Amino acid sequence: MDMVQAAVQRSGLEQASTAKSPEGQASDLDLLVARVVGELRQAEQKHGPLHSAHEAYAVLLEEVEEFKAEVFKRANDRDPYAMRDELVQVAAMAMRAILNLRLSDLEPKRVVPTLPKRPHFIALNFPGPIVAVLALAGFTYLEEVQDLTRDELRQIPGVTRVFATEIERMVAVMRNHRPGLRT
Repeated sequence: MDMVQAAVQRSGLEQASTAKSPEGQASDLDLLVARVVGELRQAEQKHGPLHSAHEAYAVLLEEVEEFKAEVFKRANDRDPYAMRDELVQVAAMAMRAILNLRLSDLEPKRVVPTLPKRPHFIALNFPGPIVAVLALAGFTYLEEVQDLTRDELRQIPGVTRVFATEIERMVAVMRNHRPGLRT
């Protein structure tokens, strides 16, 4: 049994694609799932598995570009069936990439701790470049980063070793000068 077939069976998509509504009709979602899974199987048979993230990106980009070509036509010239088919291919290739790159069984990301009653804004406590990097990563309050280890800080996109050290130093300074921060 190939990887796609095994994943389809584990996920229950096979049953969803054959499920019927109370009136005995397959729902739109069921038909769509069946179409995506069929496209996924067809691509796997024809081309084999994707071997790298770069290959997956290229395949997805190609499908998105084909959808874009349809979208950029004049409204009267667009073919809704072609648009649907391209989006089914995008969905199938995204699923194919997740399966082939073995990304389907990853653990959930670490959740940021909840904020205390009196938050301290990062923008008031850090130099501009660090504020920009932390803001892009979704952090607004000092309390969100104060308990992160240096390794966890380094996993934030854009945080260099120097930034991680500076963030740790600033958190220590804030703990000494701001009674609202946990120690």
